[in-house]
Amino acid sequence: MFYLGIYFLALLLTALLTLLVKRIAFYFKVVDEPDTGSVASRKIHTRTTPLLGGLAIFLAYFILLFSFKN
Repeated sequence: MFYLGIYFLALLLTALLTLLVKRIAFYFKVVDEPDTGSVASRKIHTRTTPLLGGLAIFLAYFILLFSFKN
């Protein structure tokens, strides 16, 4: 039951950090813009996409790792 609580805490923390990191990415313009007008475009997204999503997962992992290291 203890590990299930840690799981849900990790889920919640990752979701909250993802929202925060998304706002930071847009603020500092760490985003990927879609290609416009190019016939041989490799990018398939149509909206600006933030590039720091992995940072939220990394932060949540290490916050919980050091919080429950015992």
